[in-house]
Amino acid sequence: MSSHKRALSGMLYASGSRVVGLLVGVGRVKLQAIFIGASGVGMVNLLKSIIDFILSISGLGILPSLTREISQAVERGDLALVTSLIRTARLMLFGVGCVCAVGVIISAPAISGFMVGDGALVLYLRWLSPMLLLPAWEVPNRAFLLGLGVLKSIAFLNVGSALLALLFGAGLYPVLGYGAIVPMMYVLALAPAIVSWQLLKKVYRCNISFQQTEWKWRVLLRLGLAFMWGNFLFALTILFIRSSISSWLSLEALGLYTAAYNLSLMFINVVRGAIFNDFYPRLSKAASDSRCRLVGEQLDLVICFLVPISLITLGVGWLIMPIFYTIEFVPAVPLLLWFVLAGFFEMCVGVLMSVWPAESMVKRVTVVETINNVLKAVFVLSGAYLYDLEGAAMGYVCATLFCFLLQLVLYSRFYNGAVVCDLFTRHWLSYCVLLFGFVAAYWASDLIGTVFCFLISGVYLFTQKEVIGRCVEGNSKVEGLFKRLKLI
Repeated sequence: MSSHKRALSGMLYASGSRVVGLLVGVGRVKLQAIFIGASGVGMVNLLKSIIDFILSISGLGILPSLTREISQAVERGDLALVTSLIRTARLMLFGVGCVCAVGVIISAPAISGFMVGDGALVLYLRWLSPMLLLPAWEVPNRAFLLGLGVLKSIAFLNVGSALLALLFGAGLYPVLGYGAIVPMMYVLALAPAIVSWQLLKKVYRCNISFQQTEWKWRVLLRLGLAFMWGNFLFALTILFIRSSISSWLSLEALGLYTAAYNLSLMFINVVRGAIFNDFYPRLSKAASDSRCRLVGEQLDLVICFLVPISLITLGVGWLIMPIFYTIEFVPAVPLLLWFVLAGFFEMCVGVLMSVWPAESMVKRVTVVETINNVLKAVFVLSGAYLYDLEGAAMGYVCATLFCFLLQLVLYSRFYNGAVVCDLFTRHWLSYCVLLFGFVAAYWASDLIGTVFCFLISGVYLFTQKEVIGRCVEGNSKVEGLFKRLKLI
């Protein structure tokens, strides 16, 4: 299978499961909006930010590090090493999770006081503290599936988790209202842990004892700590931004901000899943001299499919906001448009950044993650201070664009500068089309903007015949469909 076809196959599996998860998630988000309102959505996202911040520490950055090591061990056929890596990761995550859970129980009053100025979050945080133990089961399972490259199992994991969450949400939110916040957060954390464990038992049998296990602490921590630092900064940035918006404006304003941000991610994650679920394990196993080519091919594919998805989201933003949430969230539509624009550059950054952990460049991962998150905090909070909520969204776009340009500069210092320049310049049409679509949707947030975005999305796909043709070449059914659509 050619690398273009392999990339497309991985993207279709990841994207397909994300689309199903998106459709299922619509019901859960709608239940939140109806039964707990904008302030309740703000509360959920504030609690989630706190837990994610703590998980960024207790997780030790193990998932990408473990995925890389497992993918390389599977490539060599060393199943004993795979077992050792999984057991080591479980013990590390469980031990750190226990310490962090106790720390949250003790420090809950201080955290609540810092975040909202009173003790409103103390009971929530104490009830949620055992959740910090769940990554010890879920993370090694997911890393194994990613490293093994079983795309169908990964797709089933995403869809099964979303269905379980919707099933419980449909029963809890109408009955408990605000009281369903903690149980639903547990459901969202338990669902992937349960599904991934069942999938792991089906595809893998451990045949070595604990006495034969090699404890690979140092192997996982060497790159894992760099990812932990990045995750820590990302969670801290999100937490700081949301806390500041809640303090400067209101909890309702935070609900609007997070609703727009999460809704933009729902569509962009259709492409994001392919980067980590398929591309990163492939890049880790590839020879160093072929990684630049793989990055270029993946970036071509991501931009080719992400531009139409972004344009469609821009065009229907004014329609989907009240559908996914309620009329109360309509003021968040302009924020959604800015976040979609930012998401495009974030995905490009994600592709380019995948090469640094694949090359084991720990220091560069640490420095780049630090710069990216500091820029986001500075730009977003400056925008919120100057222009309220929309200023925060505009700041987010500026930060992601700057991060994208920074990645290109770093990439050019590591690989051939001419190759990197070509990566940027050959997509100039994509950048222009996306910008035109954003302007149309922003200044005409109605049917006119929707029609314009759909039209230029169709025209853009016709200009990408070469990339699409390389991806579907050899697949007679897909190739025939695309020829009938005149896309190749």
